[in-house]
Amino acid sequence: MYDPHAPEHAHGIYVSELLKALREVEPEITVNLLGTREWGTAQAVSALHCRLYPALPVPRARAEYANVIAWVFARLVRPAALEWQIIRHIVKHPEIAAVHYQLAQSLCTVLSRCVFLRVGTRRLLTVHNIEPHDPGLGCFRSARTIVNRAVLRSFDGLIVHSAKLRADLAGYLGRHSPPVFVACQGTGRPDVDNSPSLETRLRERAILFLGAARPNKGLHVLLNAMAELPDFTLTVAGYRGHDRYRKRIVAPLLEIARNNRSQVSVLSGFVPEDRVRQLLRNHSLVALPYTHFRSDSAALHLAIAYGVPVVVTDVGALAETVTSFGIGVVVPPNDPIAFADGIRRLYTLATADIDRGLRKAQQALSWSQAALQTAGIYKAVLSCR
Repeated sequence: MYDPHAPEHAHGIYVSELLKALREVEPEITVNLLGTREWGTAQAVSALHCRLYPALPVPRARAEYANVIAWVFARLVRPAALEWQIIRHIVKHPEIAAVHYQLAQSLCTVLSRCVFLRVGTRRLLTVHNIEPHDPGLGCFRSARTIVNRAVLRSFDGLIVHSAKLRADLAGYLGRHSPPVFVACQGTGRPDVDNSPSLETRLRERAILFLGAARPNKGLHVLLNAMAELPDFTLTVAGYRGHDRYRKRIVAPLLEIARNNRSQVSVLSGFVPEDRVRQLLRNHSLVALPYTHFRSDSAALHLAIAYGVPVVVTDVGALAETVTSFGIGVVVPPNDPIAFADGIRRLYTLATADIDRGLRKAQQALSWSQAALQTAGIYKAVLSCR
C-alpha cells in the first residue's frame, strides 16, 4: 500500500485503520506500507503489524523555502519523485503482486504504467475524490479534467466508498473505465459508554461543523441558516485553511451572525483527537452543508462512530449513507432555508429509530467490513493477472 500523507492526516488515519483491520480479518494476505519518513516515528506504526518502508520525502511548508520560486519548483517535481520511489520499490521487491495507491501522482502515474506492465505488478487506486474539491475555472478546469480522467483510466482497478460513487465514477470515465469496486470507508468503535443519551444531547440544540473551512464544505450556507435557528448554538471546529474564502466570505458572515445574536463558537487550527471526541459527545448533531462534493466524508463516519445524528446535503455519498440507515435528514445543497428546515425536521424523527440506524451503520460500515471488502477486491484483481 502506498500513501504519501503524514500519519495524522485523514488519509494517514484511514490507511492505519485499514491495515490493522486487514491483518485481523485476512492474515494470509500480506500488505506492507510504503509511506513518508514521518511513519518511521509514528506511535501508530507499532499497531499496524506490517512491514513499513518510510522512504518517501516529507513535504515541507512554504515558509521553509528561500523564495516562492523554490517552493513552486518543489511542488512541481514532488509527484515525479514520489512515483520514482514507487518504481524503485517494486523493482527492488519483485514479489509485490500489486500496489494499492491512496493518491495518484498526476501524469507521472500515467507514464509509469509501462513499468508496471513490464514487471507484471497490478495497480489499484482508492478514489477518495473523483474530482478536486475546488473545480477551478475555464480552460484550466477542462485541462485538469482531461488529466484526471487519464490518470484514473491508467489503473487496473478503482475503489470507491459507495454504490452512488461507483455509478458517478463509471459515468465520469465512460467506456474506457477500468473495473470500479466498492469498499466502505470504515467506521471506528470508540468508547462511548459515558456519553449522554441521544435524547439528552438533542435537548442541548448544539450544532457541530467539523473540518477545514473549504468553499465546497458550505460553512457559509450554515452561517446563513443560523438566522433561522435562534434557539441553537453552533461550534465550528477545525477552522483553518483557504484564507481567501475565510476572509472574504466566512468572516463577514460570522460577524453578521454574532450581531444577530446567533451563538457561534470557533475553534481555529487543527483539532486534536481527544478534543474531537469531546465535541462529538457534547453536541446534538453534525452539520454537513456541502455545496459540491464527489466523495465520502470522514466527518460523517466520525458522527456515526459516536452515535451523533446528521443533517447533510444531497451531494456525493452523503445522502446514500444517511437514507440507507435513517441516521438524519437530507436537504438540497446551497439552500440555507432548506438546511435550517432540515435541522428542525431532525427533531421530528423518533430518537429510537435514529439510535437503531446508527447501530446498524456502525456494524455495516466497520473497519472489519472495509477490510473484508478490500481483501475481496485484491483477490479479484490479482485473479486477472
